[in-house]
Amino acid sequence: MTGYVFGAPWAMAIKVITVVTIIVVCIPVYIFITLPEGAAWLGCLMVGGPVLFILTCAGYTIRGYQLDGSSLLIHRLRWTNRLDLVGLKSVDYDPSAMSRSIRLFGNGGCFSITGWFWNRKLGRYRAFVMDPKRAVVLRFSDYVLVVSPDQPAKFVVLFRELHGL
Repeated sequence: MTGYVFGAPWAMAIKVITVVTIIVVCIPVYIFITLPEGAAWLGCLMVGGPVLFILTCAGYTIRGYQLDGSSLLIHRLRWTNRLDLVGLKSVDYDPSAMSRSIRLFGNGGCFSITGWFWNRKLGRYRAFVMDPKRAVVLRFSDYVLVVSPDQPAKFVVLFRELHGL
């Protein structure tokens, strides 16, 4: 990997939500084990659906962020999102940026906080976050992006130096 790499540590809330979700999702597996043999189709739904849900959420886990020239790379469990930085206007560290947000579409805490959200402070924004208290807000000419690198202050300083902000 080239460029500047930052980790994406899990907030305690993400850990708790993930564990509780896994426990709740395992309840259908227990129910399936106790079903009579004639209800195999129901058992497949009760086990397959929750397993697919957990695997999908896990796939969206954020492992880290990388500043690479004119792109921000967001490393997921099995792939990387490349976000173009054209039109970037400002970068700020704001631990309260995501407070009182409404999730419009996405994941609100099982393995990550990702998707589209809205609050009064930022308006509509896209989040790739593992710890809201480390929120870094990137404002572009036509959208807002929130990420949560392990060293948000260093991320902001480096970002500003590299992009003349």
